[in-house]
Amino acid sequence: MPASAKETRYRPPNGNLQEHYYQASSGAWDACVDYQDRTLRNLKCKRVQCDETWSFVYAKEKNVPPDKKGQLGFGDVWTWTAIDADTKIVPSFMVGNRDARTAVAFMDDLKGRLASRVQLTTDGLKVYLELIRK
Repeated sequence: MPASAKETRYRPPNGNLQEHYYQASSGAWDACVDYQDRTLRNLKCKRVQCDETWSFVYAKEKNVPPDKKGQLGFGDVWTWTAIDADTKIVPSFMVGNRDARTAVAFMDDLKGRLASRVQLTTDGLKVYLELIRK
């Protein structure tokens, strides 16, 4: 294959590879969320472990260019997960910031999927403690 064909083979029509990957993955994301919303309801979990994992998109927050700061798809991102300690099913997950707003949305989503109260284990992040007390 000529070098010029190889170089252009995987380029999206608009040339923006990051946007292309985002658009391609958003369909899979939507399908996963739809499936989860339909099937993971009234779960009889007894012990749930919650945690958040840091990652970044494009660049770490400190290295994001000024013109990209604050835009979706650039900088730090946190994946919030709830895992049933016994079955290892993930009844809820969320991608967002590590802040109270995302924590509230995450815990509300988890609560809506469970049949009853559970023993909840976390890393002690302050927003969890404030939410659980309410």
